[in-house]
Amino acid sequence: MAEFSYRRCKSAIVARPACLAALFALVVVIVIIGLGYTLRRYLSEAALGSRQVAGNMLDSADATVTTIGQNAYHDFGYVLTGSRLRRDFVIENDTTHPYRLESVKTTCGCTVAEPPQKTVPPGRRMVIPVHFTPGTRPGRKTHSVRLRFSPLLKDQMLTVSAFVRSPVAVHPKDCHVVVLPGETRKLSVVIENYSNSDWTGVELVKRENIDKQHWLTTALTPADSLSTADKTAPRQRWIALLQIDATALVPSHYRSVVDVIGRTDAQREFRGELLIDVDVRPLARVVPGNLFVLVKEGASTASKQVVFQFADASRSPSRADIRLSHNLPFDVEMQCPQPHNGIARALLTFGPLSSVVGTVRGNLVIEFGQPVYEEIDVPVVVVSAQRSAGR
Repeated sequence: MAEFSYRRCKSAIVARPACLAALFALVVVIVIIGLGYTLRRYLSEAALGSRQVAGNMLDSADATVTTIGQNAYHDFGYVLTGSRLRRDFVIENDTTHPYRLESVKTTCGCTVAEPPQKTVPPGRRMVIPVHFTPGTRPGRKTHSVRLRFSPLLKDQMLTVSAFVRSPVAVHPKDCHVVVLPGETRKLSVVIENYSNSDWTGVELVKRENIDKQHWLTTALTPADSLSTADKTAPRQRWIALLQIDATALVPSHYRSVVDVIGRTDAQREFRGELLIDVDVRPLARVVPGNLFVLVKEGASTASKQVVFQFADASRSPSRADIRLSHNLPFDVEMQCPQPHNGIARALLTFGPLSSVVGTVRGNLVIEFGQPVYEEIDVPVVVVSAQRSAGR
């Protein structure tokens, strides 16, 4: 029955040329509709690209223009911490064939690219907005967007860069100071306002849980208002006066942290930080700090060299002001030259040691200055290889 119907329809079509013409016309209409849809889609993408370029160019008149396959770079210059930046990159297709954007990759999550379309028709443009958040850590930040267009064989790089600067600039931010016991030292630190508004004042707050000895005092000079025409220069500047009092400090390492707070009329706060490290060093040191003296068999004396080091060369004592005392059962003589550049090398002679047997322990006491400003106790161990008379 099915075979009969097929033959009957075939014979009817062949017998009637009008049916064959109608079938051919239907195929032609389907082809025309498909071509029209493809052409309409192509023209709509081109129009979208043109509208996107025009719109973005109005928002960002200084967009970076480049051609497909050529790398581009933009430097935002100095920006504040926490800034959110945008740069439009205009990609031109100056060829006679379209390019298709296959992939978009960035070197950091802080950089985001938003291509509006996938195809760049011949003679058209595509605007790619690049959003850049350089973060809160001061310094130079540079990142890139990697574009791959087909049929190009190499990637195209769109690079953005910025130098992140804190609204509160402290110079120097880290202060390392070496002082002597009982000494008082003064320092000056510059505080600058790089924010977008003037401050009504600056406050220096010490963290008392760190500075328990209260050896640091602070003061501020009145603010200097600067010109705002130069965008790279600060708006205001203060001078912080710091005083380090080591009168009650023993030789050791000390640290203090000072919070720098700038305030505006709108009750906004901008915060910075100042670190102060202080090394309180003794006026004099004896190297080595412990003496070991070996007396050879048959020797009547033994010698040992020590080095005197002075933290402040200008306060080095004279040769006559370096004195030695001890509690050893034999004599100790010291030959010390005049200190030079804060160093003196002394030769200690122990003896006579003919009656010394075994190990003898004691102490040397070395006094520096007149009057005495430093006294150092040096432990001494003397080991003799002499044999007793009964052996």
